[in-house]
This record gives sequence, structure tokens and C-alpha cells, in this order.
Amino acid sequence: TLTSARRSPLEDLIDQEDAARLQVALGSLPEAYSTVLRWHYHEGQSYSEISVRVARSVDAVRMLLRRAERELAEDLKRAKSSAGDKV
Repeated sequence: TLTSARRSPLEDLIDQEDAARLQVALGSLPEAYSTVLRWHYHEGQSYSEISVRVARSVDAVRMLLRRAERELAEDLKRAKSSAGDKV
């Protein structure tokens, strides 16, 4: 139904809070991590395209992205748990 497709104000607020936590976590990452994450996920660049930009092998870029994703996930998990402590 049409009403089930609508989002509640609470859902919108949660999305805004998640986006804010993501921005903070991205800002706390080492520059190399945040850069490759942005190039890959925001700009849609492939491993190969990124490897040319950073003058590293595709395997090195894949590993860098994996490490960046892991650190970002850990930062977000910490931020979410600390936000839960405040409630």
C-alpha cells in the first residue's frame, strides 16, 4: 500500500544520524583510506582505475580498500555503541 512506502520522521532521523556518524568516521580515517573509499564507492572507480591513480598494483589497491573498509566498520561500530550509551 501507499502508506507502507512512506517513511516515518523517526526513520529519517535515524538515517541522518547514521550519515553524520559515517562522515565523522570517514574523517577520522587515514587519508589514504578515506581517499580510496571515496574513489571506489562515491566516484565508482574500479580497482584498476585506482591503481593507476596511486601507482600501486591492483592487488595492493584491493588490500588497501579491504583494510579501509574494516577500519571504517570498526569506527562505525564504536560510534554506534557509544551513541547507545548516551540514551
